Amino acid sequence: MLLSLGATFGVWKNAEADLERNLKIDFDFRVREIIDRIEQRMATYEQVLLGVKGLFIASDYVDRNEFRIYVDTLKIDRNYPGIQGIGFSVVVPSHDKDKHIADIRTQGFPDYSIRPEGERDIYSSILYLEPFVDRNLRAFGYDMYSEPVRRKAMADSRDLSQTRISGKVILVQETDEAVQAGFLMYLPLFRDNVTYESVEERRSNIVAWIYAPFRMDDFMAGVGGERASDLNLEIFDGVTMTEEARMHSSSSEALSSLYYLNTIRTIEIDGHEWTLAVSPGASFKQRVSLDKPRYIAAAGATLSVLLATIIWQLASGRARALALATEMTRELRESEARFRQMADSAPVLIWISGTDSRCFWFNKVWLDFTGRTLDQEKDNGWLEGVHPEDRQRCIDCYLDHFNRREPFRMEYRLRRFDGDYRWIDDHGVPRVDDHGNFSGYIGSCTDITERRQVETILRTHSEALTRSNADLEQFAYSVSHDMRQPLRTIAGHLHLLELGLAEQLDEDNKENLAFALDGAKRMDAMIVSLLDYSRIGRKTEPKIYMETRESLNEALQFLEVEIEEKRADVVVQGDWPFLSASRDELTRLLQNLIANAIKYHDSDEVPYVTVVSTEHAGIWSVRIADNGIGIDPNQIDKLFQFFSRLQSRARFDGNGMGLALCRRIVEHHGGRIWAESEGEGKGSTFVFEIPLAQNNASD
Repeated sequence: MLLSLGATFGVWKNAEADLERNLKIDFDFRVREIIDRIEQRMATYEQVLLGVKGLFIASDYVDRNEFRIYVDTLKIDRNYPGIQGIGFSVVVPSHDKDKHIADIRTQGFPDYSIRPEGERDIYSSILYLEPFVDRNLRAFGYDMYSEPVRRKAMADSRDLSQTRISGKVILVQETDEAVQAGFLMYLPLFRDNVTYESVEERRSNIVAWIYAPFRMDDFMAGVGGERASDLNLEIFDGVTMTEEARMHSSSSEALSSLYYLNTIRTIEIDGHEWTLAVSPGASFKQRVSLDKPRYIAAAGATLSVLLATIIWQLASGRARALALATEMTRELRESEARFRQMADSAPVLIWISGTDSRCFWFNKVWLDFTGRTLDQEKDNGWLEGVHPEDRQRCIDCYLDHFNRREPFRMEYRLRRFDGDYRWIDDHGVPRVDDHGNFSGYIGSCTDITERRQVETILRTHSEALTRSNADLEQFAYSVSHDMRQPLRTIAGHLHLLELGLAEQLDEDNKENLAFALDGAKRMDAMIVSLLDYSRIGRKTEPKIYMETRESLNEALQFLEVEIEEKRADVVVQGDWPFLSASRDELTRLLQNLIANAIKYHDSDEVPYVTVVSTEHAGIWSVRIADNGIGIDPNQIDKLFQFFSRLQSRARFDGNGMGLALCRRIVEHHGGRIWAESEGEGKGSTFVFEIPLAQNNASD
């Protein structure tokens, strides 16, 4: 009996340690689940803003009505908890403020103005905010850039060309009742929908922000799921846990007896930090039995007495076997009960089938989702809720993997209790018993409706953007091609006038006629450059696997005359790899860059040009350096724009399209190009990089 009591004491101590360990595991799981849901919700809202940005990119102009219709289709009040609306805030330079206000007033808003009043170098104004009712009417015309917390998030979003959220603010939508802490999410929109590389370019070309305001308590509604009262959650702005930084506090009462579980976590969302203070809530204790150690001690003591009695009475083997079978049955039932309790508490839909492929159990989350009973769902009853268009595909996928005893994953629409069909991601795996024998399948499902909606919106806008770009390229090609014929006619007649009136014109008129002829020739050259630009990726040779040195040799052959005339020294170095590329485009790229390196020199200086090829981490890099006239660092950003010239035509001829064409070729091959120079008179270096492992997506 003493040995039994000693064993009971050891089991009791292990049970207490096991209880604390299980509590810690369950609590940490709930904390990680809350954090994951917050991060997933923010990622979903970022996708919503990207979809709105796609609307602006795919359209020349989005008016107020088009913006309203688009936002209405998102049904943000039903699908996106906590978001107060989706808005469009435009940048207004100080010199355009009066004209901007006058324009908006003519659109049916006679009292419109930019708030707050005051003189500033730059203004922003909320022009669109949907739904444009109730609280949101208070935000119309508000200059968010005038407020420091909002301005920091807007500036960071602009400078980094990324989504950013603000710190804690009180939204202008708030009234005097039930005021909540808030924050805002910003996404920049740049002029001509171009991706600018430098911070200065982004600051010069920002035109607006797509944004969304959030009330923090509304945002957190539903994040905790059915077990929200398990945790007491406080969220602070930044890393300082003060009353001023407090953004959210759940209503659940903290459980002081489990203080050792309390934890503080810091999460970063879109470049901004939140601090989460989490402790067990009152209902957390109710879900876990804290009496297990006491039960074990009592049961152990009782068992010791019984064991002594049994030994004393020399109970028969049959009695001992019966007691053991009873105990095993009880443990099996307790194990099954624990599994069902755990499954019913999990935030996913769970099902189990037997060796006959028929489903015999669904957890409470599934039954609550469908609004049906277990008896209605059992066997093949669950298929009644699957969308008719998906049902046969579901059956085929399940039975095919079932017969092969392989895991599967499928997506289908399942009818919710309110009649709405929701997209489900169903993941099933085979079950085996303790002896490795096949016992059926178990599956878990999650609702992915919002994710698919966002994917559909992004896919639609991507297709529209692709069509728009193709139409623009075709338009540029057609216009440029059709303009050349009348321009040639003008140039031809001007030349005839020059010949026919050579003896009658004075020097001034001859000079004017020469200017007209020169202008016609330069215009023709510019149109030819536009045609070349529009042909990249459409009218050029297709990509083939080729040796890059062949394109370099061909480019140098085309430049033999220039090299000889300038007595240029062109030095080629490095290894030239094989690459999937358009041969004529790559030759044109190298020819233009080397020609510029030879051309832009003072007349008394011998050009020295180095062309160096390197390969690193799957990237092919080429650096073309010269000892020429150099570039003002403040002007480098303009180099690759259409018709951009930094030197006068009197000094160097050209139409300013060569480097724009180079950028187009590099981007068609999935790469990037830039220029470097320490200043005028110190030479220049042009660098481009192209991935070696390309696919044909850029075609």
